[in-house]
Amino acid sequence: MERKQVHAKVPKETYRAMTQKKNGLLTPAGFLLFAAVAFGGGFSLCYWLLQASSQTVDVAPTPMEAPTDPEPAVTLTLRPQARTSRIPVIMYHDITPDKKVFFDVTPKKFRAHLESIRANGSTPITLDQLEAYLTQGEPLPPKPILLTFDDGYEGHFTEVYPLLKEFNYPAVFYVHTAFVGSTAGRPHMTWAQLQQLASEDLVTIASHTVNHPADMNSLDPEQLRRELADAKQILEEKLGKPVVHLAYPAGIRNETVVAMAQELGYHTATTMDEGYVGTSAGLLELNRFGQSQLAEALAGSSGEADPDLAISALTADFTKPLSYVQVTVNKVQLSMALGGRPYTVHGDRRYNLKDYVLEVPTGAAAVTGGFFPLRGRDTSKMIGPVLAQNEEQLLAPPLAETGGLSGRPLVMIGAEKIVIAPFNRGYLMQETGIRSLLPDVRDVFLGGTWLVRNGLPQGREQMLKVNLASYLEVRHRSFIGVYGDGRFVAGITHNRNSAPKLAEALAAAGIQEAVLMDSGASTDLVYRGQSLVSYEPRPVPHAIVVQAEINPAAPPPRLPLAQGRP
Repeated sequence: MERKQVHAKVPKETYRAMTQKKNGLLTPAGFLLFAAVAFGGGFSLCYWLLQASSQTVDVAPTPMEAPTDPEPAVTLTLRPQARTSRIPVIMYHDITPDKKVFFDVTPKKFRAHLESIRANGSTPITLDQLEAYLTQGEPLPPKPILLTFDDGYEGHFTEVYPLLKEFNYPAVFYVHTAFVGSTAGRPHMTWAQLQQLASEDLVTIASHTVNHPADMNSLDPEQLRRELADAKQILEEKLGKPVVHLAYPAGIRNETVVAMAQELGYHTATTMDEGYVGTSAGLLELNRFGQSQLAEALAGSSGEADPDLAISALTADFTKPLSYVQVTVNKVQLSMALGGRPYTVHGDRRYNLKDYVLEVPTGAAAVTGGFFPLRGRDTSKMIGPVLAQNEEQLLAPPLAETGGLSGRPLVMIGAEKIVIAPFNRGYLMQETGIRSLLPDVRDVFLGGTWLVRNGLPQGREQMLKVNLASYLEVRHRSFIGVYGDGRFVAGITHNRNSAPKLAEALAAAGIQEAVLMDSGASTDLVYRGQSLVSYEPRPVPHAIVVQAEINPAAPPPRLPLAQGRP
């Protein structure tokens, strides 16, 4: 059979070129980058137009002092437990009676916002409190929320600050230093006003760069350093306090910008990416909601651990030889391959599981992989992010195609661990976010629903939340998981069952954690070169192959194992 080997590694540059030629469009990553730059550029244009006749102030850069002893290292990674809370950060710009553009808010409207925060039982916190919670687990009040204000407008002092004092609500003011005291266009706060705010401690003054560049990504290294370092140093000298928090102008940043912010000693940085902070890529890329989304953000907010957002971190033993188990539990007929090391393969089109096993060194078994659309011209397309060892790069779908996937289990496999996290459209769409949970991740794929979590079967209520329409259908089903002793499990059912019924059987069989994989006509398990279903399974674009030595004491499967159609 002439075809491209499904285990052939694809260089990133080659894959991008292939994808662009194949689709005639930008790659998903290219589209997201283009959209971010376009939005950021448009926002920045609005910003500069609001300045009217004001010009970027030419401030002589502060001379860089000789390096001193470095500060103690700061943890810039969100704790996994912090991702189980829904803490909103709200972004405001000018608060002015003379509303001119969509992101302006009148004082009357802002007062109404503060009243709705109080009525919701939410508690505004400081940015230092949020950092301590995200990194160290310091407790927060119920329903915490962070209020932020960009650009240092005079309205922040004359309109916002009196209301903050009235409600006793802390906030963050992000200031770009070149415009402090400017009266052209929209007036900005003066140094005297900023010093008063700093002395009274209700407001945290933070950096918004020196000149608010329209595109931070386009700056050369020296320009970037001056925008970030000089703003920090000027604020610290003028206010007499450390400045360790930053907001990227228009939210635009790339890996270079983030790395520079970390090098210069910033602890946090906020973006304009929508979502609760738990879905952020890291401390230097914190998500925010725009002020127009306050009601939505409050409705879903919670500072307490949400069990539906819990992350499973499992220590696996991939050194065990492979065994085969055929058992009936609660009338559910199961075939399972236990042991070995999973190795996922993403094909360039759809293949049978036997083909995938032959292409993987020491491949001894395989089970149906992740979900894929049945229709469409791209026969290798997957639902949700996928990182396969034969490609060595994360392929994430366009954001518009992930709307109904929130909460489904995203499986991440490393050298000795398996981490399973509820999928979200924030940090789990990015490799940096995934590696914050599992640094040595090798495989990533999206399951249909949790079947077993922490040894407990999942029922209808949990499965309904992940928008899986077929969970109650009676069909053959595929699954993967971790047994109680740490062995990897790849299995199928030989009779038709609903997902809740399968979950009860797997928990009763001693499986610690299990996830539903693509099922129905795709259901297949290959062991010792033999497909263990009696029908012809549907070819699939993704497979979970198990690398292992066969346990010589393990009995072979008893065939035939299944009857009838899938």
